[in-house]
Amino acid sequence: MLQATLESINRTDVTSNDVITIIVVNNNSKDNTEFVCKNFAPKSKYKFEYYFEDRQGLSFARNRAIAETKDGIIIFTDDDVVVPKNWLATYMDEYSNGGVDAVYGPVFPEWRNDKPEWYDKKLDPSYALLDYGDQRFIAKSIYQEFYGANFSMKVDLLKSYGGFDTNLGRTADKLFIGEETEIFSKLLNENRVIVYNPDIYVGHVIRSERKTKSYLVKYYKDIAESLAYLSVKKMKKSFLGIPLYKYKEFSSFYLLFIPKYFFYFCANKKGKLLVQLLELIRNNRLLFFYLKIYFNRTR
Repeated sequence: MLQATLESINRTDVTSNDVITIIVVNNNSKDNTEFVCKNFAPKSKYKFEYYFEDRQGLSFARNRAIAETKDGIIIFTDDDVVVPKNWLATYMDEYSNGGVDAVYGPVFPEWRNDKPEWYDKKLDPSYALLDYGDQRFIAKSIYQEFYGANFSMKVDLLKSYGGFDTNLGRTADKLFIGEETEIFSKLLNENRVIVYNPDIYVGHVIRSERKTKSYLVKYYKDIAESLAYLSVKKMKKSFLGIPLYKYKEFSSFYLLFIPKYFFYFCANKKGKLLVQLLELIRNNRLLFFYLKIYFNRTR
């Protein structure tokens, strides 16, 4: 997967190659990541840097990349994407206009002719898929957030935020989320210019082990812990450790769960049924973590 990602970046076209550096951070991979990088380095038309980061976790890996980037713009992507030829050039065009703080684009799925028949659009975030339409816009809402497979920022600004929270982001055994959400929220709060450009897209290859319901169950269980941590971190008003705004959300979900489930069952909507069950798992776990954090603090 990494080989295909690097080769697709190498096929991109920019006005001047010497302004681009590809950085790969190996975060304790037990496969042939180092071998792939050593073989690719001589073929790279861009400057190529390889680093090993032994502190486990996606946020540690990204923070290492930030530390190794002196100035300019940093673009993040994953090791299982394929980028189009205009990817880097379009990113550079956005920043050349001045006044732009962050830029991002869509993440489209590469199902490889094996999309699960039970798939539902509400599962897109589980696979880091993002599509806000075919019109460029300036993001103004948290519901327009970027995902880690395809976004960029001014390095100095990202460093001023202290990089990514290492309590968030995927680790070896946890599918944590939220590290990009926190950065996006900071940008919004400071009224920074965040550009969504539909032409800056990537294809995200969905690996076979993720096309399973067991993967989704684990994902929804793990993200509950991240969501609880994020909520408590910025929480202002709460009762029993649960943010007040969450009470309305939880009440609505639990009151409507059985009617919705029955309707989807009768209509044979397998994807909707699955989403309902996954959201039940997430909300139950979220309540558990809120109460756990609360009672640990009051001891």
